[in-house]
Amino acid sequence: TDRVNIKGSPAGLGYATVKDMFQFSRALKQNILITEQTKQLIFSPKEELNARRYGYGFQIRTIGDKKIVLHTGGI
Repeated sequence: TDRVNIKGSPAGLGYATVKDMFQFSRALKQNILITEQTKQLIFSPKEELNARRYGYGFQIRTIGDKKIVLHTGGI
């Protein structure tokens, strides 16, 4: 299928610089964008939705004793 090339689309065509991503990450870690309580909610798997490795918009992985929160950028 043909894709409509719209920069900034929520369907996977978003873009950012490395600096943008660093600032976004730092703001999340420092609870500037959202509260710690909200962060824990969106960074937690949603077992009730049969999503054992997915929160609200973020993938959750455990490597050893570390919790890794990510998004691959795919649609």
